[in-house]
Order: sequence, then structure tokens, then C-alpha cells
Amino acid sequence: RLALFCVNVNTGNVGHIQNVPGDAIEDSSEGGYSFGQPVFSPDGNSVVYVGWDAGGGGSMPRRLGSIYCYQRPAKLYSSRVATLRESLSSSKNDGGSDDSARDDEGWTCLTPNDRLARSPRFSPALAAGRFKMVFLCNTPGFDTHGGCMELHSIDWDADKETA
Repeated sequence: RLALFCVNVNTGNVGHIQNVPGDAIEDSSEGGYSFGQPVFSPDGNSVVYVGWDAGGGGSMPRRLGSIYCYQRPAKLYSSRVATLRESLSSSKNDGGSDDSARDDEGWTCLTPNDRLARSPRFSPALAAGRFKMVFLCNTPGFDTHGGCMELHSIDWDADKETA
């Protein structure tokens, strides 16, 4: 099963980001989500990533490749990683214990009304603690192997860690 991980390049510690959609789904080629394109929030306390539906969201019966098919349902999610990141910075860390990773809060779907969303990027600071997150999106989606995407933006408040 595909998963997200966080690595501290100074200590070499690696931890599993567990607060993602579908994390409780058993190993299977059916169901769940495939994750990719992760990017840290400007303050580093959250990670924003794409979750491609592989059955966990109810739109797809099983995992399908996305190399030529860009119409596969995908949404942007955010997961807090502050506690995991802190535990990985310790040189005594065993690679991120399950308990410390679970201390981070759950995940948030940032694009619940969009069928296709991908490629999140953060702007430089617009004001103290205020950023824009831009991404490619097609709200209704498309059924062919390729289609047009729009550039969307969301206000990101670093103090509240929300969009």
C-alpha cells in the first residue's frame, strides 16, 4: 500500500504520516488512496498532498494508473505533522514511533467540491502569516484521457494552519 513518509535529513530518521484519509483500510489492491505531490506548509507544521481515489472515496473500484489518464478523481488534503517532525529531529529517535505520529491531529480535505485537484504550491508571504496556496483544478472533472485544468487559489493562514 502507498503511504506518506517524512524524513529528517539531519538525523536520518523516517516517520510514517498516519493521519491521512483511508489509513485504516487494510492492504489491498482495491480501495484506499494513492498519495503524491506532497509539499510542506510555509511553517512546516503541515503537509499538503494529492490523494488519488483508489476506491476509498467511492469513485473508483480499484487502483488505476495515472500515467496517461489524468481524469482519475483527486483531491487536496492537509495533515498536521508538527509532532512527528519534532520526534524525528531527536538523534535518539527510533525513526518515529507510532504514538508520536498519532499525536498529530487528523486530516482535512481542502478541495471537497472539486473532482480533480493537483499540484499544490505555496506563495511567498503576502503579509505576516498569510499565504496563498495555488493548485490546478477541474471542478466537474472530465471523462477523456486529458482535459483543461484551471489555476485556483486558497488563502492559507499559518497561525491557524487552515485554508
